[in-house]
Amino acid sequence: MSWKHYLERFRWIFSACLVVFMLGISIYEGAIKRFEWDMMDLYMRVLHEDNKADPRVKIILIDDHTLQEYSHLYGRWPWPRKAYEPILDFLRIGRAKAVYFDMLFSEQEVDQESQAIFEDSINAQDNVSIGMVFSSDSGVKGATPLPKHILEKAGIDGLKGREEIQWPLYNDHILPIPQLAEPSHRMPVFSVQSDQDGVYRRMPLLFQYDGSTFAGISIWAIHDLSDIQTYEITPEKELLIGPYRIPMDEQGNVILNWYRSGFEPFSFGSVLASWHQLMDGQFRTLSIKPNEFKDCIVMIGASAVGLHDLKSTPIHAALPGIEFHATLLSNIIQGNSVIRLNSESFYLLIALFILVTLLGMMKIQNLVKHSIPFILIFGYMSFSVAMFELQNIYFPILGPIYFIMLAYLTALIYNGIVDRLEQYRIKQKFAKYLSPGVLKEVLTNFDELKPEVGQKTNASILFSDIRSFTSISEQYQVEIVVRLLNQYFEAMIEEIHVTNGTLDKLIGDAIMAFWNAPVKTPDHPLQAVNTAFKMKERLILLNQQWKEIDFPEIQIGVGIHTGESIIGNIGSKQRLDYTAIGDSVNICSRLESLTKSYKADIIISDATYQEVKEAYACRLLDKVVVKGKKEPVSIYEPFVNDRDGKFEMWGEIFRLYASREWKNAKKLLHEFDQQWPNDHLVTMYQQRIELFEGAEPEEGWSGEAVLSSK
Repeated sequence: MSWKHYLERFRWIFSACLVVFMLGISIYEGAIKRFEWDMMDLYMRVLHEDNKADPRVKIILIDDHTLQEYSHLYGRWPWPRKAYEPILDFLRIGRAKAVYFDMLFSEQEVDQESQAIFEDSINAQDNVSIGMVFSSDSGVKGATPLPKHILEKAGIDGLKGREEIQWPLYNDHILPIPQLAEPSHRMPVFSVQSDQDGVYRRMPLLFQYDGSTFAGISIWAIHDLSDIQTYEITPEKELLIGPYRIPMDEQGNVILNWYRSGFEPFSFGSVLASWHQLMDGQFRTLSIKPNEFKDCIVMIGASAVGLHDLKSTPIHAALPGIEFHATLLSNIIQGNSVIRLNSESFYLLIALFILVTLLGMMKIQNLVKHSIPFILIFGYMSFSVAMFELQNIYFPILGPIYFIMLAYLTALIYNGIVDRLEQYRIKQKFAKYLSPGVLKEVLTNFDELKPEVGQKTNASILFSDIRSFTSISEQYQVEIVVRLLNQYFEAMIEEIHVTNGTLDKLIGDAIMAFWNAPVKTPDHPLQAVNTAFKMKERLILLNQQWKEIDFPEIQIGVGIHTGESIIGNIGSKQRLDYTAIGDSVNICSRLESLTKSYKADIIISDATYQEVKEAYACRLLDKVVVKGKKEPVSIYEPFVNDRDGKFEMWGEIFRLYASREWKNAKKLLHEFDQQWPNDHLVTMYQQRIELFEGAEPEEGWSGEAVLSSK
């Protein structure tokens, strides 16, 4: 196959890949992509059952039980801020590393004394932080400026690689009151945003606001645990901070690896009760000991239903918002946040799947090609599950399945069109060679055929020729000769087609046909011989018809040989013929020529004889060495039957002849002539024996006759 052909095939495959990719992208992005999150949720629920949170991350929750138990002391929510003072004191005693409130203290408290107590408790510890919220307001032009003291406390300087992230736009903010912002150890941003379906899966690490960089609770908590000097975002969208390498998506979010068993949070009420016990000296009966918080990051939030801080996650229908920050921090410490394949790698993978599917469907010619998409899908799904379970990397599952099936359907349509065109081409090419029935079978099973490539095929070849046609054509008018030939060819070709033969060519008045290609015919030698007899019978009828209109009577000779031939479309770009070539064709042509010498209507080779000897009585005519060959070929004349033993007797004559038993052979020839007079072979062999009696044949001779002409 030429490089131009490969280039043309590659052009079509590349074009098909491009069409599938471009058509598929719009549908995938608009209708399918959002369901990838649901698949990742399923992975999370099924594959991550044993995840345990880092023990250095603790949560204290204001739950429904706490609100009920201490309502007599603090009243209805919101509680006076002095209620947090015992908790902070308890954590101070326990030597907590840092304390973060997931609460927005944006308004002044009516009870100034209560607020002052809270301020003093924050000031006393130097490790308590309250936060702020960023938001996007379409009605605000530009960003509302932040106060200078907030920028100084909360801003992060020296972030490298900021341009690698497509930062969400924030232009508004809600800050804590100055009295609390001032003593706050840090000023984290605790804004979170759900996905379009209302489920929380991702959280930002950093925030961009009015040209400055700010951090969430988890990043500031990492500062508390490690000595952080620099921040850098790599081209791979990983945040390098201290000893941690944190993978992010294009918007700077981290996909949370949720903990099924959660953090086993402490109830605010239980901690408060333990503080009162501690103050009363009841050290032995403490339900919670202060040292449980030693060197830990403690986050304080709310889980009571009425406080509206419960959110939906992939594995929890309602989870307190503070657990989002705790989960992110634990993921960073453990290095097990979820990584989702980025867009560039995803679409490169998609392009590869499309290419493999289309190549397989277009290059493989059997039914195996239909298993390709399903093998790809099963293999990829197994790979995706393994990568998520072992490496926390999510390879999107719906996209590849969708694009593989889209490529598969496209290839089916393409192959269908190509097959139709190929069927039409084959129909045009084979219509003149094959009968309608065989042609239909060829078109039905043309996937198994390779008509453009010459193939070695064991076939039976038939040559027939009109005897003395030259003299007939000279004696009669051209119109009569042409009409006679047309009627003759039509009848003979019809008989060839009846036995599933393939017409090779018409050469003057000669016919060449073969069996076992393009349609496989297991008994092709028998069908070829059957056809020869049918041709003889049909010719008798034609001669009877022609006699009535003064057309000449004609006779034919038929040669048949079975052997390997090269069969296929052979020729040039301007003219291709589906034909057979090779030794078998040459031998068959010479057998047909021998019918004149042996005065036989049909001559078959030994190879054909071996396949039809049970169906036909055959007389061994001779062993001949045709021109250009060294080995002799036994030739036979087939008959419908041998009821009187004529051919059996002739076989014995030939055996005696080949054994150089001239006397016995002559005697048996005489008896044969007495019983079946006027047999043309008797005279031929009598003359040969007389010749050999005068001059013995050379050593090694076994009865063969060497032919000097084709």
